Amino acid sequence: MNNYIKVMAYNKKVSKAMNAYYLKHFGQLPEYFSVANFSKNIRAKGLIIHDKKDRIISYRDALDYSKHYKNSELIRTIGFGHGLKSEKVYNHILDFLKA
Repeated sequence: MNNYIKVMAYNKKVSKAMNAYYLKHFGQLPEYFSVANFSKNIRAKGLIIHDKKDRIISYRDALDYSKHYKNSELIRTIGFGHGLKSEKVYNHILDFLKA
């Protein structure tokens, strides 16, 4: 959520309102709904593909996801940005689905 707030350039007032909304409707702050809390118990195999030059979601987030999602494989790309439109990426996905 912090990345989203940063990307959207929300001020502190909006950020506080979002926290209040989460507390009221979900009983937790947004941080509770993190990859660290939820992916550590996933047993299914997973594929994470992330580009080092992604300007929307930091590559550090992909490293964090991979760290906590133990049964995942992280594929790093460079130069495809957030959209990941590439035959190389498509082939990684197809290989994962075939396995």
